[in-house]
Amino acid sequence: MTKTTVSVEDYVGAIYRLKSGEEEPLPLAVLQEYFGFSPISIHEMVQKLVQRGLADYQPYHGVTLTASGNETALALIRRHRIWEWFLASELLVDLEKVHTLAGELEHAAPDWVTERLFVNLGKPEACPHGSQISASEDGMVEKQLSKFLTGKRVIMTRLFPKTGERIALIKSCSIFPGQIILIKNHANLNLQFIVDGNPYQIPLADAECIWGLEVSDES
Repeated sequence: MTKTTVSVEDYVGAIYRLKSGEEEPLPLAVLQEYFGFSPISIHEMVQKLVQRGLADYQPYHGVTLTASGNETALALIRRHRIWEWFLASELLVDLEKVHTLAGELEHAAPDWVTERLFVNLGKPEACPHGSQISASEDGMVEKQLSKFLTGKRVIMTRLFPKTGERIALIKSCSIFPGQIILIKNHANLNLQFIVDGNPYQIPLADAECIWGLEVSDES
């Protein structure tokens, strides 16, 4: 993603995806690392979000989305996931490329085109990476894999941010959306876990990009 293609919606979507809690402000440094822009550029865009009523900014703490900002983010993410499904399932585009292409198409097409595409695709429930296209209403909260305690069972929901290296990593660990992961230990900057009875270990930095929901022993 280049500087010329980053829009207000891109920032709203990034804040929504990168936040660790509903009320906890997202530090601007996280946005700076994500986009690769200067602190001044990040601050200027955040001020635009505030002026448009999409975000609240707390100096030295970070940014949170307003109700309008959350609504905008959810609409953007929905469009993104519909285009991902179309690219992967209908055009057979490689999964490592669909995220970037969908990021361009989500802005290029008007909402009615995307929604008509959704209907013509048969109203798929999830994107190719397993994330639900329609917002979940069950109140469950996704967390990064690194945030789950030892002994917890987690169902993977998505990989974000996605990179080719991280997609290859989760494949090597037999992880995919919908897979159950048993957390074993956090040690030496690594996360140890079990998938289908097999032990794996990955750096905590990579575990922070794997998101999931806790499941009960009965699930």
